[in-house]
Parts: sequence; structure tokens; C-alpha cells
Amino acid sequence: MAAARPNLIFIVADDLGYADLGCYGGRPARFGAVSPVLDGLAAAGQRYTQGYSNSPVCSPTRFARMTGRWQYRLRGAA
Repeated sequence: MAAARPNLIFIVADDLGYADLGCYGGRPARFGAVSPVLDGLAAAGQRYTQGYSNSPVCSPTRFARMTGRWQYRLRGAA
């Protein structure tokens, strides 16, 4: 019998910084925990700390994630 493949959840959010989540050291806001649901997912699974964006805006980053190519290598793109 083949080994079970793990489930993978890849979360992408615009304007989300490293310390905006409690599981990465974000401080609680005055109304409560910063990100209780995502903190629970992180506690039950695997966290990665070396993920970097290839552009400061979202569309080139999404292009790179979906195609596996750098946005500046696509000829004819605006």
C-alpha cells in the first residue's frame, strides 16, 4: 500500500507581513489575539520561515507562483 500523501495548504495574502501573525511573533491587538485561526493551523502543522516575494506588488508575485517563471523574463509583458 502506498504511503498517504500529506495535505498542503498554501495561503497567500496581500500586505501581510512576517510579524502580522501570532505564530510568527505578532503581538496581540487590543481586541484580542492577532490571528487565532491561523495560529491554530500553524500549531497543528508545519511552518516555513524562508518564503520571499519576488515583487513588492501582488500581480507579478501571483504570476510567478502560478507559472514558476520570473515576471521579468516573460517577453512582451507590460
